[in-house]
Order: sequence, then structure tokens, then C-alpha cells
Amino acid sequence: MKNLMAAVEANALTELVPPEPSLVEFERLISMRDGHQSAIKIHRPASKPLSGSPLIVLLYGGDFVAGSKDQLTGTARGLVRQFGAVVVNFSYRMGSEHKWPIPSNDAWDSVKWIAEHAAELGADPRQGFVVGGLSAGARSSLAVANLALLEELRVLIAGLWLGIPALMDERNVLEKYKEYLISREQNAYATTLDADALAASRELNEWDVDSPLHFPVLFRDQVPLLSFPSTYFQVCGADPVRDDALIYYEMLKEAWVKTRVDFYPGCAWALGFHAGNRG
Repeated sequence: MKNLMAAVEANALTELVPPEPSLVEFERLISMRDGHQSAIKIHRPASKPLSGSPLIVLLYGGDFVAGSKDQLTGTARGLVRQFGAVVVNFSYRMGSEHKWPIPSNDAWDSVKWIAEHAAELGADPRQGFVVGGLSAGARSSLAVANLALLEELRVLIAGLWLGIPALMDERNVLEKYKEYLISREQNAYATTLDADALAASRELNEWDVDSPLHFPVLFRDQVPLLSFPSTYFQVCGADPVRDDALIYYEMLKEAWVKTRVDFYPGCAWALGFHAGNRG
């Protein structure tokens, strides 16, 4: 599975071309809680908008075992062009070399640092602050959003993008939604991601399945859903974790959180999500 994900990303990155002169890209290192130096990649307009640049933070996918800060470069460039935003992609340490919760801790440490140094990066979060990602990146984005509310992050996250996230399982889904959590069985033999791959991921990463950092739905007893930012979901119909997103979407709707979902019937997990990476 790890090799497959790495191959998919490598193929997508071959399509990358240099950015046009109106875009600036650079990298720098930031410190994690244990002193590890982690790389971030900044994308921003060469000329800052008069109103200031919103801040967008993107977390790549790869089931915490594959991926890189370059994965969402095409997405980042598009957001710079469309919104004049400062977009930051960051690295996090992955399994099996770095066991959980190191990847989750790196995600929270990185988002905190980026938010606290937004002006230094050229962004003004008062114009908007969005956090999001794909798969593992979406899972971490939701965990980060909860931690930001729990720890009262100085900069308010205004929006979330959750692309094909895994957020719960049959042990922690709310009772009234249990009958709707059926995608793991329905899509057990799906292409790109199946039941065997999910099991292998659990073994490789050695997660604590009772931690909200792993299953963000468990934050529900600590963070009221009505305090959540606007949230956008992308869901693949042939994804074993399809129903995680659909159920969480319903939970947020019931809490009167502004939400939107785009559903792709018959689409396997992550299929086509690296399209457009030519940048």
C-alpha cells in the first residue's frame, strides 16, 4: 500500500511545471515540540492583494505512511491564483519509521506555528483562515480544528476542507448513525483502498483507536459541534470510509454548522484527486 501511494504521487509530480512569475514559492524549516526540524512549503502571490492575503494550510494524504509537502502543489497554486492567498503545505513524519502520535503531533505543531507566524509568511488570517487536506490530511485537519478550539488558538479557523476522510468506526459512531456506517462492508473489495489495506494501515501505524487524534469524532464530548467552522466534504462512493464523511456531515448539519458535500458515485478512494497537478 505504501509503495502504491508513493508511486501515484511520484507520477502526479512528474506533471509539475515551474510556477509563473506572478507566483512565489519557497521553503523553510520550523521546529516541532521535540526539536525536530520540519519543512514547510509556502506559495504566495508575487504582489500582495491590497486587502491582504487569506491563509490556507493544506495537509497531504497517504495514510500517514506516504506523501509529501509537494503533493498538493497544484491545488496550492490554484488557490493563490483564485484568492490571492498564502498557501502553506507542510511535512509531517510518517510510519512505520515514526509511530503514532508523532504524525498527529507534527500536524498540530505545524498549524500552530503557521497561524502564529502568518504575518511573517505574508498572510492576514483576518481575510480568512482555512485548513484542509486529503485522506490522512483530512483526518488531521479535523483533529487540528478541534484542538484549535480546545486550546483557544489565537487565530480563528474559518473553514475546513475534508477530502475523503476517515473519522470514526463502528466502536465510536453515535448509536443513531450505526445503521448507516456500512461502507466498510460494502466497499471491502474496492480498488485503491480495501479492507485489507485498512487493516495493514492499523498494524503499521500502531494507532490508539481510543484517541480523538486518530478518530476525531471522539472530540465530540470535549468540543461542541456548533462552534465549528464552515466545512466542505468530498466523498467517493466506492471508498470503504465513505460513510465517515457522510455521517459527520449530518452531525454538523444538525448542529447548524454551514456545510457542503460533493459526492462522486462509483469513484474509488482518491481516484482522480491528484488531477491538475501540472500547477
